[in-house]
Amino acid sequence: MTASRPEVLVRSKKTALVALVLAAGLLASCSAPVDDADAQRAAFLGGAPVPVSEATIAPAPEAYHAVAVPAGYRVIAVGVASDPAGDVIAGAVEQWARANGAVFDLRIGADAEGIDEQLVTAANERPDLIVGLGAGVVDVFALTTSQLLDQQFLVVGAKLAEPTENVTSVVWPGAGFRGTGITPEADADPSAVTTPMASEAISAGFASIRLGVTGVVVSLP
Repeated sequence: MTASRPEVLVRSKKTALVALVLAAGLLASCSAPVDDADAQRAAFLGGAPVPVSEATIAPAPEAYHAVAVPAGYRVIAVGVASDPAGDVIAGAVEQWARANGAVFDLRIGADAEGIDEQLVTAANERPDLIVGLGAGVVDVFALTTSQLLDQQFLVVGAKLAEPTENVTSVVWPGAGFRGTGITPEADADPSAVTTPMASEAISAGFASIRLGVTGVVVSLP
């Protein structure tokens, strides 16, 4: 019995040492980022804290282009018939989806009632993202999206006057329509909606939503 005590003490010390090493490793792992989402979000926001809903942000292109699209990501775009600017945005969104392996679907309404019907139908299908195509859908989106809070929306080439946290917008000079009767003429120029700008907009808007920065207005130069 007496002869075995030193061995027991040695083993106890070794066990304690192993426990300390494991604890130190656990603390180190807890202090490290779980993944690179925090770093990407910080880069996207330029180091600023996550803004409140309705804030306007201006992320750098290298920050939002670095955010990867998950495989099988599903996007439904909703627009209005006979809207050339909306058609340009739809084409850019479709091209973005194909380039990134996302699933794209386009829904068009003939008028406000048709847009609302398409919007609600799309939301019932639970896609990852519903994209509003420009100024033509803003009035309907302003009324309906606040009733669909579990669905993420992105309005490209326009914005809602009072968005809820599930509605993110991307605007640029001439493409900042925010509702009938309240939009300055300079913010509603259809010629400002070009394929290059719409392509940048879908990339920036997707990244913002993917990084958890929602309910904001992303402003492109």
